[in-house]
Amino acid sequence: LKDTLQNTAQLVELQAKKKGIELIVELDPNLPINFCTDHVRLSQIVLNLLNNAIKFTKEGIVKLTALPMNDWIKISVEDSGIGMNQESVQKLFSTYTQIEFEGRQIMNPNGVGLGLNIASSLVDLLAPKTQKRISVVPVPNQGPTFSFIIENKETQDLDDLSKTSSS
Repeated sequence: LKDTLQNTAQLVELQAKKKGIELIVELDPNLPINFCTDHVRLSQIVLNLLNNAIKFTKEGIVKLTALPMNDWIKISVEDSGIGMNQESVQKLFSTYTQIEFEGRQIMNPNGVGLGLNIASSLVDLLAPKTQKRISVVPVPNQGPTFSFIIENKETQDLDDLSKTSSS
């Protein structure tokens, strides 16, 4: 688990440095050594969240944290970016939706709009049944925090996930 999260953060480290953004990775020392999940999907989710955080942060920090919660792990990505309001959060997970900031679209429409929708679908596969979503805590004029929970899956559960995604 720690390796997956650290390796994923390394993928965006150069991108963050080029923008002058400090990338912080805080992995709780009590994270389990053996944690059974789909590490490829987990990496895809975290990579999407980190890329978005870096994209919408002009200066400051992007922080990835992971905390143990019994058989679950809470993973969060926060940034000191442009921020968003509650109305924008409602649109975030819709495909091809543009978010406005101060009355203008903040990104051009090329290639924008699927990442969070896909990441959300992947979280649904890895999360406990009661926690199937990415939560967003918006802060105007300050970056939001995106969080999700994954559960320790049994090997059989992972086999079932593979069958589900290949169908």
